[in-house]
Amino acid sequence: MLNKKLVIGLLGIMLVSSLIIVITWLQIASISNSDSRISYIKHPILGPPSATHISYSDIDQDGDIDLLRTSYHDNIFCWWENSGSEQFTYHIISNNFEEVQNIEAADMDNDGDIDLVGTGGLSNPIILFENDGSQTFTGHILIDTFNLVVWVSLGNIDNDTDIDIVACASGDDKLSWFENQGNLTFTERIVTTSLGRAWEAYPVDMDYDGDKDLIALGTIPGEICWFENDGTQNFQKHIVYSTSEMTHGVVATDFDLDGDLDIAGCSITGDTVDWWESIENFQYTHHIIDNNFDGANYVNCGDIDLDGDIDLLASASGCDQLAYWENLGDKDFRKHIITTNFNGGRISPVDIDNDLDIDIIGVARNPWEFVWFENIS
Repeated sequence: MLNKKLVIGLLGIMLVSSLIIVITWLQIASISNSDSRISYIKHPILGPPSATHISYSDIDQDGDIDLLRTSYHDNIFCWWENSGSEQFTYHIISNNFEEVQNIEAADMDNDGDIDLVGTGGLSNPIILFENDGSQTFTGHILIDTFNLVVWVSLGNIDNDTDIDIVACASGDDKLSWFENQGNLTFTERIVTTSLGRAWEAYPVDMDYDGDKDLIALGTIPGEICWFENDGTQNFQKHIVYSTSEMTHGVVATDFDLDGDLDIAGCSITGDTVDWWESIENFQYTHHIIDNNFDGANYVNCGDIDLDGDIDLLASASGCDQLAYWENLGDKDFRKHIITTNFNGGRISPVDIDNDLDIDIIGVARNPWEFVWFENIS
């Protein structure tokens, strides 16, 4: 009799366990198949009212992300020191240059601390701000004849042991890189003088051959292209896309996880968010992700939902939207609006609060704002 009861009891336990497993599996399936949206809280960052460019780095090398910004109308290069609890202390780097545009961070003199490189807009200089190790910066003008310099980015172009500078001179339709010779000395190497209103350029190994190529865009006429480095810093141009519309953002990443770099961009006059699928022999297939993103102004990318593929992030000035397009695989994307109160400026996905999810920093106009969006999902 005891054995019979024992058997019945064991059968009951097995039945209940099976039901729990089935219910749990159904719940997991329901969550993973749901159209769940990531939630954000918007945090203003106080400082000069006007904002042009943003970037980030661990400036003081204390293990958290600090923020960098330029203020075009206030002529200010500045940074915000992260306390580690997402409280930011404002520091002016310089207010000696007019209509400043851009700022980026790297150890430019190989002394172990983080220096800064900025551009002076209509006053035409490229400036290196040398860090003395305690975040006091001394400005060195590297060149002051780069006509309407609007952009700098940093990377090791010539595969030596130091960081070089990539810059766009919109007034001369020019893209150049500046070879770091050491001792704060740089030599200009012209890549092209025919990139209409040259606006952005980044070093990235587009062809996976071990050297840095340059991906770039011109705004008028709209053109997205990249320049292939032959390994000795001779560059061959590959046109990805040309249009009569004004392009205004470009980024390279592997959207379809096939092992090569695709390209995303947007058109501020065409209201489109696009990506170009790399197929073979430097050929691309154009895909429109959104053709009604009014005033599409800037794009960036990252694994926003932490599911292992790359999503697309974009801002727009016409509809005041900040949104991301969730990568669903099979070349399909689904839009999620983060806010309808952000007048499209530059944006970057980054984990500001060290909680292992992706936050967003951004600048906007009308009104001027410098904010970060905390991911609370």
